This record gives sequence, structure tokens and C-alpha cells, in this order.
Amino acid sequence: MRSKTVFIMVAFAAIFAGSLPYLLRAIRFSGGERALLREAESHITILDREIDVFHFVARPKELTGYVVPTDQKLGGDWVNGRIIATTLNPDYKPTVRPKRDWLGEGLYASNDPVSSLHFSQPNYLDTEDPSLKHPWMLHRVRLQRGSRILDISSVSEFPDTLKAYLSGRFGCEAINLAELLVRDTEDKLRCREPARNLLSKERIDAVGYAVWYGAAIPESVCPKFVHYAFLLTSPVRPENIAVFTAVLPLEGHDAMSGERQMITQLYRAVNNPEFPLLWPSLEEPRSSEFLEWAGRLFKCRG
Repeated sequence: MRSKTVFIMVAFAAIFAGSLPYLLRAIRFSGGERALLREAESHITILDREIDVFHFVARPKELTGYVVPTDQKLGGDWVNGRIIATTLNPDYKPTVRPKRDWLGEGLYASNDPVSSLHFSQPNYLDTEDPSLKHPWMLHRVRLQRGSRILDISSVSEFPDTLKAYLSGRFGCEAINLAELLVRDTEDKLRCREPARNLLSKERIDAVGYAVWYGAAIPESVCPKFVHYAFLLTSPVRPENIAVFTAVLPLEGHDAMSGERQMITQLYRAVNNPEFPLLWPSLEEPRSSEFLEWAGRLFKCRG
């Protein structure tokens, strides 16, 4: 009986010894994932209020006179289709498009409805045409209070142990959070798995980063404005999406009329021919209402 017990103990010891390297490797990788999450936590902003972000897109010529339904279902399906295909679908095949999609294909938005106007025109990377000759569509997406934004504007270099984890586990050579998400080379596509894991575990709704381009928003409107862009990473409820085109409602007024006035007033405040008015015929809103609306813009008040 004693010899049988000894045999069993020896057998377990042998099995454990054989699997020990794999066990240690799993522990090391688990520690690497926790280290990556800790690195990201200091860069997460949890919204204490609703904010609006804006996405322009060129429309097909045949939709020149098309009026968007006020129920916003069309916009909701399109916006969420772009979001889901990029960040939540594990079978999606990312590509390298460095000039157009810095963080990968998806839905990008600006923190004001003026700065990204040029994206409403075809071939906007080659020619900047502010004349708005081509039909356009503007999506306003309202991020709710409690939404989680991963801000990669100012990041520090990863510790050597974290870089070793990313390299050894995934072949990802990122040295900071921004490089983990950037998709501008074939090599960086190897960082896709840890990046998606990070966004999922931290329940990130958008990745944000400061940009150098943009309209000059007057200090009287936004005293501490900083231009930001976002890659949206979490589906949005249709009621939090509004869609605008150059075509005004036939009745002259609808549920979005007040918001059109606010957007137009911001263009008037910018007062730059590079950004012509979307709806020149609209009246100016009361200043108190306009400033309250402007408070929805990310980084408007600091």
C-alpha cells in the first residue's frame, strides 16, 4: 500500500514538473495582462456629463435631395455597423491604411461639428474643397454620462517587463498605449489582440486623442477648447444619434431644428470662409441656449 502511495506521489511530481514551465508562463502572461490594464487605467476619463461628437461623410450624388427620417434608424444602423465591424467582430480582417485610418478602420468623430467639415467631401485627403458642392451627411453621436474614454494624447513608455510580455506573447512591439492601437504598419497588426482585450476588459466606449487641425473656437464660446478626435468602440443607442443633411425638412421644422440652429451658430462664431455655413437660412438662437449647448462639446470647459 505504501509503495502504491509513493508511486502516485512520484507520478504527480513528474506531471507537475513537466507542466511547471507552462504554469509559470501562464502566470507571467497573466501578470502582463494585469500590468497592461493598470497602465491604461490612468488614461481613462469617465464622463461626468453627456457630450456630443460629430462625424461627417460624403453621400452618393443620387441622394442629393433625400431627407433623413426623423426616427434616426438609418443613422443608427450605419453608425453601429461601422463600430461593430471594427472593434467587436473577432473575424474582421484589419488592413493598413496609414493616411486615412490611423487606429484602424472604424467610425471617427470630432469633438466639434466644424473642424471635420472637409471629411464631408470626396477625396478629402487630396483636395480640400470647402464649397460643399457634394452632398454630405453629418452624424451627431451623444456619449452618455459614465462613458469611458481611453485618452492616448499623452502617454509614457511601457516598463520593460510589459514590453517583453507584448513581444513574447503576441509579437507586438508597441512601446506605449498609442502604439498599441496604431495600425499603420503590418507589424503593428500583431498588437490587435491585446488592444481588443484591453478595450473589452476596461469597457472602453471611445479612444480619444488631441489633434493639431481644427477650427478656431472662440474663447467666448469655449474658454479652454482642445481639438480632439475619437474612434468610437462601443455601440450607441439609436436615440442618441442624430443625422443631418443640407436638406431642411419640408415643413420647415422638426425635432432636430433647434440643434441645427446651435451648430449653425458655432459656424458663425468661428467666422472662417474655410468653414461655410451648413444652413445659412437659419436664425440665431438665444445666447444662453447656445452656450448651454456648447457645454456638450468635449474639452469646451477644460
